Amino acid sequence: NASATRPGSTPISGSKRLLEEYSVGPTLGEGAFGVVYLCTKRSTGAEVAVKMVDKVETPVEAIKKEAEMLRSMNHYNIVKFHQVFFERCFVCIVMDKYTGGDLVEGLQLHLKERGRISCHDIVHVSSQMGAAVFYLHERSIVHRDVKGDNYLMDRKNITDPKCHIVLTDFGTAYLMKPNERLSAEVGTRIFWAPEFFARNYGMKVDIWAMGIIMYGLLDGRFPFKDETDIKRKEPKIPKRVHPDCQDYLRAMLCKDEENRIS
Repeated sequence: NASATRPGSTPISGSKRLLEEYSVGPTLGEGAFGVVYLCTKRSTGAEVAVKMVDKVETPVEAIKKEAEMLRSMNHYNIVKFHQVFFERCFVCIVMDKYTGGDLVEGLQLHLKERGRISCHDIVHVSSQMGAAVFYLHERSIVHRDVKGDNYLMDRKNITDPKCHIVLTDFGTAYLMKPNERLSAEVGTRIFWAPEFFARNYGMKVDIWAMGIIMYGLLDGRFPFKDETDIKRKEPKIPKRVHPDCQDYLRAMLCKDEENRIS
């Protein structure tokens, strides 16, 4: 079934079963909808990540939509889709595997081994995060669950300039119509922009969430602790952060959606 592994080819693996083609290994993580396992392709020994989504918890149409959306994408900073299997109880989405963990783990490792991260040391992370979101927004797709846990790394050292990161978990992603406003409460509240709480938002919620990630990487904690903070408190950016980086953070964490950078 080689044709199903090429991006752009049909992602539906017909009557084939996941276990015919792959052996299932340990858990890699849990997404908004489903558990991700390490799997090995029997014919080649290649390792992949397989997201298994429970058909009972998530409507099959929604899972199909996620698989189709992933299949349609081709970008260096978006996780690469291979194929999908429709099993009796689960839908299994086969994707590239990343061995470095996520940005949260990258931050924790750096804090433990080398202390706080300098803004100069994560320019490559910031630009790749932005490239992924820009690619989506150009296609009128809002992710709605942009967070450190959903950016995966190809190595454990977050400050390695060669560190390649990809955005994953498209369970909450949505293709927007022109001028459409959204109201669904999805994603992770600590990353919500002020307009998310008003249940009247657009694509810029992803930009705000990127600002929260960047602040966290530089300061080791969240800028806001709750809804009141998110709506009212100005972020306290550490003085050691370079002025250019401070400006960038403030532009992403602008409470007024209109004036927030895009």
